[in-house]
Amino acid sequence: MEFDADKFSSLGAGAAFIAALVFCLWLWRGGAFLLSMWRKPTPRKLQYKITLSDFVLLAFLTTLTLFLASKFSAFLTRYTSDEAVLSYAGTSLMNVLFILSAIAFLRFSDSKPRLFSDKFSTLIALLKGAYSMFISLAIFLCILAIWVAILNFFGANLKEQAAVEFFKNLEPAALKISAMLAVVVLAPIWEEFFFRGFIYGAIKMHFGSAISAIVTSVFFAFIHASLYAFLPIFVLSLLFIFLYEKNGDLRVSMGAHSLFNLFNAVGLMMQ
Repeated sequence: MEFDADKFSSLGAGAAFIAALVFCLWLWRGGAFLLSMWRKPTPRKLQYKITLSDFVLLAFLTTLTLFLASKFSAFLTRYTSDEAVLSYAGTSLMNVLFILSAIAFLRFSDSKPRLFSDKFSTLIALLKGAYSMFISLAIFLCILAIWVAILNFFGANLKEQAAVEFFKNLEPAALKISAMLAVVVLAPIWEEFFFRGFIYGAIKMHFGSAISAIVTSVFFAFIHASLYAFLPIFVLSLLFIFLYEKNGDLRVSMGAHSLFNLFNAVGLMMQ
């Protein structure tokens, strides 16, 4: 599916004014943090020592999760040949197993990373993240419009993410709603733990905040396998890292991640 820059011209024009105002607010409240990371070291409050056994443990849990999810999908082929159902069931189980793996890692790892703050309740942390995501939406819409216009100018053949096409093709509606719950609730938990909680913390320990934020965000954007969404997802990851660093609580970035996925899921369901 190809996307024309014309489709996004009105979107970019409509969001430009709001984006400028929101960007000024964002820069005043927290954007300076990302710029300052290049000039001076940031506090190491989120840093923790990653041992070799931690890497082995995480690799084992990740491999076990993928193995069990694939075996479960293979088992279901005995009862259905619907690829959408098989993919949804395997993905949902994988989300649950990744969350259980994260809990196991926090319990048995040598580093015992402190990913949550005592300053907030879970509800307040999630709401702080959701609010931050809400006031940043105009910026991401503008970034998406500009990014797609640039790619179309150079003749890139843009395709939607496989996950987006899969979600749009899910039937019946009940299955689509349950998939939305997995995307909004389950996926942000394990993705935030893995990318912001583990990868970002591990790289930061050796190379500092700026390099870690960039590498983690590139990796996060890369796994979504979409040139169309690469730059917006990269910037989105920087926002999640900023929220994590500023609040010292991974639940804040989870709240932002959940709201972002909710907007996407609702938009796809309305198509």
